[in-house]
Amino acid sequence: MGRKDEPATPGRGNFKNPTPHPQKGRRGVAAPLPHLEGVRQHRLRRNLAIIVPPLVLLTIVTGYLALPVSKVSTVRVRGNTNVSASTVQRASGLTNSSLIPTVWLNGQHVGQRVVKHVARVASAKAQVTGARDVTITVTEHETVGYVQRGDSYHALLDDGTIIRTGTSAPKSGDLIFKGFGNGLQRVVRVVAKFPTSIRHDISEVQSARGGGNPYQITITMSDGNTIVADSRTVGKKIKYYPTIIKQVNKTGTVDLEVGAFFTPKSTK
Repeated sequence: MGRKDEPATPGRGNFKNPTPHPQKGRRGVAAPLPHLEGVRQHRLRRNLAIIVPPLVLLTIVTGYLALPVSKVSTVRVRGNTNVSASTVQRASGLTNSSLIPTVWLNGQHVGQRVVKHVARVASAKAQVTGARDVTITVTEHETVGYVQRGDSYHALLDDGTIIRTGTSAPKSGDLIFKGFGNGLQRVVRVVAKFPTSIRHDISEVQSARGGGNPYQITITMSDGNTIVADSRTVGKKIKYYPTIIKQVNKTGTVDLEVGAFFTPKSTK
């Protein structure tokens, strides 16, 4: 019984050292594994590669757009003959506050605005031609002739458009359309497709409506000849006119309404 009350003596019995020994398992968990560290670094570099370039690009673009160099400075117009450059510029909507990148990306839309608002322009295209320069290249509708409305003459374009602004008198030699009502624009489009050499030799196109044909027209040529034709078929038959005149070597009337024949002028 006395031994149970005695203090434990070092080195005797099953005495255990109170100081814990380090465990190898714990040291392995605390220490970072080399391959995991490499994975972390790789992911970090990948994330930076994804995030940083767009931020840098956004900063550059924002800075550029804030500078005067990003704005349009000069607008030039090419290809215009009957339309003033200022008219084209106004129709384009371009100003000193317009952005060069916008013109570069939407040059076709700028051209479409010009065509929409300027009747004489058949096509237009805007291009950036310098750091701050824009050039608008236009193609105009050709003027086929004139029609008198009241005291003024209005130009007729090759697409049948009648220009609202009139002139007191057309130029000498200009083609005049007379007597047409609702069918005027259709006839103008037909005449616009005549061979150039023939069309430039026409002095007048008149609605005749003879013989009960509402489509009959009379074409007066500057060489003294007259053509009678149907406006619905004259576009295909007009090509025979030079050959007929060359064969007869006279002045008179060329009938293209039904067939193709010539009647000389009466000498009486």
